[in-house]
Amino acid sequence: MALALVAASCGDDDDDDAAEDTAETGGATATTEAAPQTTAAATTDAPATTAAATTAAPETTEAAPDTTAAPEAQTIKIGFAWPDLSAFLAVSESYGVGDPEEQMLAVLEGWRQDGTLPINGVDIELVSQSFDALDPETKLAACQKFGAEDEVFAVLGGRIFTEGAECMATRFQTPVIDTDQAPAATMEAAAPYMFTLKPDTTEAVTTFANWAIGRGSFDGKKIGLYWEGGQDAAAEAFKQILADNGMTLTSEIQTGGQGSVGNEQDALAAQKFQADGVDLVIFFVGSSGMVNVLQTAADQGYTPDYLDLEWSSHMSDVAAAAYNQEQWAGVEALSATRLGELPDLSPDAEDCIANYEEFSGNTIDREPPEKSGEFSNILIACELGNILLQGIEGATADGGELTQESFIAAVEAIQDAPGLGWINTISFSADDHTAPADVREVTWDTACTCWKASSDWMPISDFE
Repeated sequence: MALALVAASCGDDDDDDAAEDTAETGGATATTEAAPQTTAAATTDAPATTAAATTAAPETTEAAPDTTAAPEAQTIKIGFAWPDLSAFLAVSESYGVGDPEEQMLAVLEGWRQDGTLPINGVDIELVSQSFDALDPETKLAACQKFGAEDEVFAVLGGRIFTEGAECMATRFQTPVIDTDQAPAATMEAAAPYMFTLKPDTTEAVTTFANWAIGRGSFDGKKIGLYWEGGQDAAAEAFKQILADNGMTLTSEIQTGGQGSVGNEQDALAAQKFQADGVDLVIFFVGSSGMVNVLQTAADQGYTPDYLDLEWSSHMSDVAAAAYNQEQWAGVEALSATRLGELPDLSPDAEDCIANYEEFSGNTIDREPPEKSGEFSNILIACELGNILLQGIEGATADGGELTQESFIAAVEAIQDAPGLGWINTISFSADDHTAPADVREVTWDTACTCWKASSDWMPISDFE
C-alpha cells in the first residue's frame, strides 16, 4: 500500500517541432522603394489637386517598413522534462499520467492549427527528456542535458522536477516554469529564473493557517502536526501563526525526510496523537505517509478530525481515494488548483482536453472521480504552455527582442490571466514567481471518492 501511494503522489500532483524562416526583409524594402516611382509616373502633368494628393504618398510609403515589416523569424528550443512512472503502472494504471510528451506536443500542434504559432515570428522546437520520479540524480542529468548539450532557451518542468528546475535556474541561469511546490528558500536561490504553478511551501501553509483561523476551524481544538523532514521553514511558519493567534500545537512529529515510500514514523504519529488527545490532525507530508497514518488510526479506533491543504498530491482524487474512507469522509481543504468541477469543466479546460483528444485519438473520461493522473496532467501541459506563450508574446510585443531577460520580465508582468483548467487565475510579479492568484474550499465526497468545490474562488492575498 505504501509503495502504491507514493506512486499516487508522484503521478497525480507531487507530486517537438521546428519552423522555417519566412521573413524576407530585403524583399519588403525593395517593394517599398518602388512605390514612389510608380506614383510619379501616374501623376505627371496632373492638376494641382491631384499633385498635392500624390506628393504625400511617398512619405506614407517610406514609413511602411517601420510598421508592416514582418518580424525576423526564429525558432527557440524549449526543454520539457517529464517523470517516467512506468514502474508504478505495474502496481495500478491509476498511478500513471498518460504520455506527457504527447500531451505537450498536442498543445503546440493546436497552436499551429489555429495560427497562434509562430507568434511574432517565434516558433518552438520541443526538446523532451524523461527522468526517474524518485531519483534526484536523473533530474540533475536532465538539467545538464538541457543546459550543456541542447542549450535550450527555457524549460517546462512536468511533475516532480523540482531539483532539476532549481538546477536549470542556478547552474545555467535558464528560465524554467515548473509544476510543483518548492520551499521558499529554493525559490529565492533560483530567482529570477524559476516559476511554479503552485504556491511555495511557506505560502501554502501560511494561506492555509490564516484561512483556518479565520473560519474558526482551530477554535478549541487540540492540534497535531505531522510534517516531513526538509520542510522546517514551512512547519515553523505554521507554528508561528498559531502562536500569533494565541494557539499552540498539542503534539507534533517529524518524518525522516523526503523521497521514501512512507516512513517508520507514520504509525508512531497516529499512536502519539491519540495518546496526546489530539482531535484535529494536519499533514505536511506526502500521500503515502497519510495512507499509513489514517489506516493506523482506524485500526486503533482513533477518529480525530482532519483539515487539508494544497500540499504534495493531497488535492488529487487518485491519491485521496486510497486513504481510509471512514477517516477521510467529509474532510475540508483549501485548494489552489481547480478541483471539484467534473463533469462540468470550464470552457478553457474542455478546449484543452478536446485538443488533446483530437491530436492523440484518445478519449478522456470526464466523469468524476479522476480515473488516473492523465486527466490533470493534460491540463498541466496546457497551463505550462500557456505561460510560456504569454512570456514569448509579451517579450516580443511591438517588435521587442526575445531574450531570456525579456522573457522573464514578460512572465513577471502576467496579471489576473485566466488559467486553462488547472489554475483559476494566474498572476506573477518580480517578487512572486508562484502562479495561483486565488484559492477555494473543497470537500471530500466518499460517494464519488472525489473532491467537490464548496466555496467560490477567493483572492489568495486575503490569507497572506
